Amino acid sequence: MGQEVDDFLLVDRLGEDAFATVFLAHQRSLHRTVALKVSTTKSAEAETLAQLDHSNIVRVYDQRHVPGRDLRLLYMEYVRGGTLEAVIERVRTTPIAERSGRLLLDVVDRALAARGESPPPDSILRAQLAAATWPEAVCLLGAQLAEALDYAHGQGVLHRDVKPANVLLDASGRAKLADFNISYASGLDVATPEESLGGSLPYMAPEQLRAVSPFHPEGAADVTQRSDIYGLALVLVELLTGELPFAAPEDGLGWQPLFEHLIATRAEGVDTATCAALGAGVPPMLSDTLCHALAHAPEDRPASGAELARHLTWCLDPEIRRVLTPSTVWWHRALARFPLCGLVLAAFVVNAGLSLLNIAHNLTVVYGETWQDEFRVPVLLVNGVAFPLGIAAFLWLGRRLRRALRARARGAAPTAEQRQAARRQGLRLGDLMAFVILPLWILGGLIFPIWRHLERGAADETAYFHFTLSNLGFGILAATVSFFLLTHGVTRVLLPRLIEPGDVDGARVEQMRRLRRRVPLYFAACTAVPFLSVIVLATQSHQMEDLGGAFLVLGLLGALAFAATLTLGAWIRRDLAALMRALAPR
Repeated sequence: MGQEVDDFLLVDRLGEDAFATVFLAHQRSLHRTVALKVSTTKSAEAETLAQLDHSNIVRVYDQRHVPGRDLRLLYMEYVRGGTLEAVIERVRTTPIAERSGRLLLDVVDRALAARGESPPPDSILRAQLAAATWPEAVCLLGAQLAEALDYAHGQGVLHRDVKPANVLLDASGRAKLADFNISYASGLDVATPEESLGGSLPYMAPEQLRAVSPFHPEGAADVTQRSDIYGLALVLVELLTGELPFAAPEDGLGWQPLFEHLIATRAEGVDTATCAALGAGVPPMLSDTLCHALAHAPEDRPASGAELARHLTWCLDPEIRRVLTPSTVWWHRALARFPLCGLVLAAFVVNAGLSLLNIAHNLTVVYGETWQDEFRVPVLLVNGVAFPLGIAAFLWLGRRLRRALRARARGAAPTAEQRQAARRQGLRLGDLMAFVILPLWILGGLIFPIWRHLERGAADETAYFHFTLSNLGFGILAATVSFFLLTHGVTRVLLPRLIEPGDVDGARVEQMRRLRRRVPLYFAACTAVPFLSVIVLATQSHQMEDLGGAFLVLGLLGALAFAATLTLGAWIRRDLAALMRALAPR
């Protein structure tokens, strides 16, 4: 420190690795502070970084060559908050119960204070971190780094050395990926994939370990963007818990035993017990996400950094976590196992119960016991046809949903197109069944007076009026309550099983938005029917006797319909809001 190299005054040593030393330096010509990387080795890091312009990747300014001393100078953005390595050291000495987003800010602030700097006064990210639990803070940083990797991969750049020391933190706590010294950029002709192949052994994916090992035949072509994702997942596990998830090798191992140990431990994968023990208060969704990214086979990991970032962002949202985490409620588990049977049973019970009430209402309130003999045949005829028709229509309308869920149950993940079609059909199922159920009820109401008309040879206008009106009212109740039950089952239990981290479905988001707007309309129709029925009965009181029981039944039915649909409607709207955020493009 204190020396001048070319245009730079060396102020402090920031760090060093096997290839270079990084200094805090003052560039005299432009009067600015930079991070200056000084090395004697040639690499394509400057050319690689020059292609990248992302808020979570350290920005390079330029490079110079000092011929007389054979020095290469790469000067770049100075990131003030230290490295993720310092944060992990702090995590190891902090009890689990005391870890939070403030821990990370404290490490950043200490790094700033060591150089006489202060944290920014107004920072949204610092406010987020200050209020975050430790798992939420890990998700925030992880999503930033995953998006940075996705951007780099999109530019044809593999990092190949993702580790805590290569993640810098700025004054607001934002993570920035650095040190692309051994990266590979497919768009540059500076070096072949093999020339700069390397990395840090503890953070390498299995295929990268085999590629750098002289004891295995694999080459650099096997190292892909999923290798970077594996390395990032290891960094996040270590950040979350303070430890890597694999057993450390014994001291003094030779090169071949060391490689065999590292490869073998990664081949075993991260078991369920290890995932579950990632730390107190860690959401199961986050544990599953990290274990998914640590799969031994590259094809079993997230396909891109964007997919990993999306899943980490889901972990930040309590409502998305609630909806997408499998429920332990008994009927939720039963419906997940027998989806269409469960929905059919719910709709059948509602319609059968209301059908019995409708028959009792017409027999005891309107026409009396003299109609019982005449009712028997049309009741059997109507219900014997209407219920099978309704069930058949339901099974046909839900065929794509059934196929996708059946494939999921067999362990054969449905394709993105199949999931999209099943989601579209599932969101329409409640509406479609309501439009099937109501006409069947109205037709049933016409069959009763027509049957009596044919038997007696004379029309009974009163019968036509009362049967049609009664079946219309009970049909609206049956259709709307079925809508609420079916839609709740779909949105709470079935639809989450058809959403994968990479799914983006703007059309379904708009469909959900329209469905949310229709929920209050169904609620109004359902709750209005019993009270309107009371008004109609009151106007007909001069023709009927003993309406006290009917008023009581209708009042209770109205109260039950109000409470049930109000509760179900609130649940549906809440679940739809979470699902919309999960499937939204951003």
